[in-house]
Amino acid sequence: MKEIELDAGPIEYTDSGGGVPTLVFLGGLVMPGSVWDPLTKLLTREYRCVVPTLPLGGHRRPMNPDAELTLPGLPRSSPSSSSVSISMP
Repeated sequence: MKEIELDAGPIEYTDSGGGVPTLVFLGGLVMPGSVWDPLTKLLTREYRCVVPTLPLGGHRRPMNPDAELTLPGLPRSSPSSSSVSISMP
């Protein structure tokens, strides 16, 4: 599993590295990103699938002590287009 370090702490994610376009799958509360595995396995031939495990209970690595782990704080803890660069082949 890959990892990206954000201001709030580490976020683990999987990246199929498949074709384009890129699809990003977000889970819900207390769900690991693996909840999407059956679907991403079907799509990886035609799409690149990126699946983060969000910091609301499904994550395995602790967030930083000052991370805001509330629903309103989630956007500040999650990757955004301005903080993460997804390069296309």
